[in-house]
Amino acid sequence: MASKFAGLALKHATHWHSCVHAYWLLATVLRHFPDIGDARNIEKLFDAQLISAKVEAEVDYLDQPLRGTFERPYGWAWLLMLAAELDRHPGEQARKWREALAPLASAFVDRFLEFLPKATYPTRVGTHFNSAFALTLSLEYADVTSNTKLRTLLVTKAHDWYGQKLTIGTAEIRTARRGSPAEMISFPRR
Repeated sequence: MASKFAGLALKHATHWHSCVHAYWLLATVLRHFPDIGDARNIEKLFDAQLISAKVEAEVDYLDQPLRGTFERPYGWAWLLMLAAELDRHPGEQARKWREALAPLASAFVDRFLEFLPKATYPTRVGTHFNSAFALTLSLEYADVTSNTKLRTLLVTKAHDWYGQKLTIGTAEIRTARRGSPAEMISFPRR
């Protein structure tokens, strides 16, 4: 019997968001340590999984009825972080991964653009559903990819939810902490 995940690009974990986060971590390690012993294994994995046909299967999955809240907002944000990380990578190989993943990133940007104007309050629990965490990761994507429409919405919503005194922006966070918000959480600098 075929797996329900057969053909999907991001299928190597019990939870989809965990797989996306793991891919982000691998991509980050590959960028920071391109000569690491497992670099070729990471590249082979991305070459096999981050291809248009498999990403199209992911987008098709999202387009099915009743999937509007799939992985909202945690998985959405991690997918955007993966896309942002791949955008930081130089070279032809990384360009192929970025281009393959672009339709899925676009689908989640569209979901944020549709969802956030309707959301009247943040989820403040310390779990995967935390709104501030998702806004922070998504803001980094918006900055890296120069998506001003998404950035404006994220900043506006953060100010609405968390108050006018809040300073928002990954540039400010990066200056203060010497790394991206996601790197501070999952990949501390030396």
